[in-house]
Amino acid sequence: MLPISSTGTAMAAILGTMIAMVGGLVAIQEPIQKIAANDSNASKGKNSGASTTSVGNWLPCPESEPSKLAFEQYVSAYTPVWMFCFGIIVAFQLYEDFTANTYLQVLVGLSLPFLLQPMLLPSAGFNSPDAERPLLERYSFKANVWIAVYSFIGNYWYTHCKDQLFLTFLALQFFFVQLTSLSFHFCVSKFDDD
Repeated sequence: MLPISSTGTAMAAILGTMIAMVGGLVAIQEPIQKIAANDSNASKGKNSGASTTSVGNWLPCPESEPSKLAFEQYVSAYTPVWMFCFGIIVAFQLYEDFTANTYLQVLVGLSLPFLLQPMLLPSAGFNSPDAERPLLERYSFKANVWIAVYSFIGNYWYTHCKDQLFLTFLALQFFFVQLTSLSFHFCVSKFDDD
């Protein structure tokens, strides 16, 4: 393994690895084959005059998974908004003045459109059939529950490992601050200045 001398180099290596993994996943996707009818023979089930086109399979099929498609479109529309907000926070170094409460307000505020969407906008703005379903049967609600469970497991158990190689490698320290007014723990991290 190559020695990494600074935290910035380590973070760049991690980001590069993540980008390479996403690029690899995109490269191995198999395109969905769609047959476009050029004449009446194609509509009768004969492929003599039909042309085949490949389309990417980034989004779910609108015929078989309309709820999933609508939620993915909603997420795709809102993601640039929260990314822009984080970009502003980083570009103007606003995080330097953030307290634990400020972090909580920013993160909860940015997550509210995802958390409230199943209740306030069940159609996801893209004509989802979830608008007619009860809350517990909506795709977006199930996705939020899954993300909450997965996040809890990852943040609670995987950051409390005895090894802590990842945390040591990045020179991070975690401090848990209890916000008594909200009665739950909030985790703040900072880099060592050593």
